Amino acid sequence: MNSATLHLLASAVRFVGAAAVIILIVIAIRALGEARSGLYYVVREKARSRGLRLMLLALLVVPVTLGLAAYVDHVAGSPPVLVRATATPTLTHTAQPLRPTVTDTPELPTDTPQPRPTTTPLPVPTATASPTRIPPTDLPPTLLTPIPSAVAAAENASFGPLQLGACYVNYQLCAIANSFPLDTPIVHATFLVRNMNRNAIWTAAWYRDGKYVAGDPLLWTSAPNTVGHVFFGPPGGFRPGKWELRVYIEDRLQSKAAFTIVNATSTPTITPTILATATAAR
Repeated sequence: MNSATLHLLASAVRFVGAAAVIILIVIAIRALGEARSGLYYVVREKARSRGLRLMLLALLVVPVTLGLAAYVDHVAGSPPVLVRATATPTLTHTAQPLRPTVTDTPELPTDTPQPRPTTTPLPVPTATASPTRIPPTDLPPTLLTPIPSAVAAAENASFGPLQLGACYVNYQLCAIANSFPLDTPIVHATFLVRNMNRNAIWTAAWYRDGKYVAGDPLLWTSAPNTVGHVFFGPPGGFRPGKWELRVYIEDRLQSKAAFTIVNATSTPTITPTILATATAAR
């Protein structure tokens, strides 16, 4: 193959490599875009993993393409080397043939049979099943209900620890406790909010003795950095037992707080209207 053909082949390798890199980068960018705009956390994680793998493959194609093209150019630029064979006279020495001597070695008889070698079968490798991603099983049953107008939550969005109380006056939590009497009409909670973008999905879910009671997904409509406020008053009042409040951003659990409703009763001075809802402070 002459030099011109080799140089043409090197150019073709560079062109094909560049086209492959561009295609891989475009597909990776689309996958990373889907990772930011996907509705569910599982879908975004799969898209992000696919985008990173494609971007890594594009980075690997670049040195392979450049190295192959450079090698072809080097071969094309190297002149052929001719090797001439030169006959070198060698001296030969003819030796007289030696007569072999035959020695009879008597074999001793034996009655013990020699063991035959046995073959040991090689171990057959077994395939190990790859782990399967299993979604959390303790999510509120309403959490995966799609909301058409929702947008993806920011990656750095977060809710801080929960603080519980029996009242909420002038944007301040009061009667702070983790145990409340049976006749408490409403339990309030506040938490610190950071980088929560508008129209992202969040949920405040209420549980009694480990079983889901209430809490539907909502769209965030408050400021991105503020103090969130949620409250809950079940129709007919609270029942005694172990209760728990869990707050989510999409399907990511942020904080949870446990509290107890005891059989003891108190004499409230104000009887607010029993509600079953969740809001956030603006």
